Amino acid sequence: MAGNSSNRAPGQRLSILLVDDEPFVLRALQRILRDHDVRTAQSCEEAIPLLRERAPDLLVTDNAMPGCGGAELLRLSRELCPSAVRVMLSATPPDETPALIAEGIVERVLEKPWGPDIGVILIATFQNARR
Repeated sequence: MAGNSSNRAPGQRLSILLVDDEPFVLRALQRILRDHDVRTAQSCEEAIPLLRERAPDLLVTDNAMPGCGGAELLRLSRELCPSAVRVMLSATPPDETPALIAEGIVERVLEKPWGPDIGVILIATFQNARR
């Protein structure tokens, strides 16, 4: 499991897990976040072993994926790696978004398509959650 994410210094590399069933989305986010330690998964089934192996500082997941959806992965990740900051990035945010935020299951839900500042927004979300 990863160390305590709240002790991260500004500018320090974060461990980030990106989960999306669209490979081009993963590649684009990987390029944007290239200054960090980024791992990727194309499904919940691929992501779960990665979460168990090493808890990320930041988990970014799509919502609509075959099999387990993003909301289900976020709930599971809260148990597997409670210190991770969780963000959903989706063209189709779930109807339960307000409840997910209120329950602390997700820090923020961002809509696709994203703009050129998505990397800054994701890192700022992590930093704000740790204050």
